Amino acid sequence: MFKKKYVIEDKVNKGFLVEAGEILLQATSYLKKIDICTGDTIVESKLNSGLNIQKIEKSNDYYIGLASGKIVFFDCHLKLKEEKTIRYVGYHLYDQKYLVKILDYDYTTFKGKYSVFDLLSGNDLWEIDTGEMIKVDSNIAFTASSKEVGKRDFATGESEWTYEIDNENFVPELIGVFKDLVFFGLQKKDKLIALDLATGALKWERKSFPSLNRLDQEKGVIHSISNGYCKLNASTGEEVDTFIDQEYFKGEGVFSQRNNYAIDGDHLITTDYKKGVIGSFNTVTHKFDWLHEEKGVSFPAPSPIIYQAPYLLVHDNKGTLHIFEKE
Repeated sequence: MFKKKYVIEDKVNKGFLVEAGEILLQATSYLKKIDICTGDTIVESKLNSGLNIQKIEKSNDYYIGLASGKIVFFDCHLKLKEEKTIRYVGYHLYDQKYLVKILDYDYTTFKGKYSVFDLLSGNDLWEIDTGEMIKVDSNIAFTASSKEVGKRDFATGESEWTYEIDNENFVPELIGVFKDLVFFGLQKKDKLIALDLATGALKWERKSFPSLNRLDQEKGVIHSISNGYCKLNASTGEEVDTFIDQEYFKGEGVFSQRNNYAIDGDHLITTDYKKGVIGSFNTVTHKFDWLHEEKGVSFPAPSPIIYQAPYLLVHDNKGTLHIFEKE
């Protein structure tokens, strides 16, 4: 199903960008643009000492590198244009220009003050000091705490609705948005809830493991794969498919513990949580149509799996990027 093309072994950071037949990545102290087909370096530039880019985004005709406490801007030739020091949540850029900025944080209560920050204008759109986290999906702003979740007007921050939950001391996971629903995973309750996007009313809830859930926008379902497989109808919460055979998954050598697996039509491309095994699971036949093992490495859950037809990119625990091509 996939054949190995090549590897990039220069301590590649996991926040690489794949677009227009090219890979943009940081390898050691260099920013490189690589031809995805051949593996040849198109252009590279030396980075400032200590800069550790964790995510790269494209915005118009320039690149934005998200690093710890810093934002860096590069032109198409990878020449550094600007560098800003800023504290922000995660390594996520929304609508190519917005960040969730940390204004203050109390390490005794573990509560912070946050804002939605316009990176291009340098202005805060709005801020909250309730201790809730700001989360964004599909350019829609939500707030979340262990006690409630809510939706905010993206431009003004005005609260549109809130919904009470009980997730002990954990902030729930925002699974995604599909049509008129938003999904939150309550990790401490092993529960998945679907709320009406307009009103916040509960539409459905069911037992689930949020750390395994992946929303499939194209098919309108929520996948979950580990040492078994389950598929939910996103609109109704109805279980439309389930496959439980721990011995089969054990025999194939894949025990997945991630929710950032790649989706390729009817296939989920995931990895074993401990060994260097990659597999493409057919959700129709409930079989792995392709398996590949890399000796001496593993593929941790936070490391990305990117499928951009026909290329599959998988990042391992040693910083090597493995590139495959679909046959």
